[in-house]
Amino acid sequence: YFTRNEVVRNVAFYNDIYRYDLATGKERRITLDLRGRDPHVSPDGKWLVLVMNRMGRTRIGLLNLEGRTGPAGERDIVPVTPWSEDQYETPRWSPDGKAIAVGLWRKGGWRDIRIIDAAGNVLDDVTNDRAVDSGPAWSPDGTALYFSSDRTGIFNLYAYDIAGRTLRQV
Repeated sequence: YFTRNEVVRNVAFYNDIYRYDLATGKERRITLDLRGRDPHVSPDGKWLVLVMNRMGRTRIGLLNLEGRTGPAGERDIVPVTPWSEDQYETPRWSPDGKAIAVGLWRKGGWRDIRIIDAAGNVLDDVTNDRAVDSGPAWSPDGTALYFSSDRTGIFNLYAYDIAGRTLRQV
């Protein structure tokens, strides 16, 4: 699954989600004028978590890959978070499918990492500081969350231990 920028009515650019079949080499459009980006498939393959954009606001949504398909190929979307002036980015499912790590740009230039559940409840604010933290990725066993940060003045990779709630530079 990937994001492609689409020109709409020769005046606007909308991101839409596509599926690329590795076996056939064919692409299939999944959304239509959704302004969706940063898709990540759930461990069970039934959902895509993605960022939706509208009027300078973003929200996290779940796209049901097994749901209804409309006349233009669009599918059911379940909102996870309300529309927010905070800018969500790169949502990533945990390996067990119970949590979603997201990058979050907040007012004042704060760029942090948050963990939410599929209902949008905040499970953990991994970071809440002046560092630029982005690009969360789960360890295969779900015990750690990796991300990029400039907290030392130079970008490096960091690991956040989920159980111990501790952070270390990788």
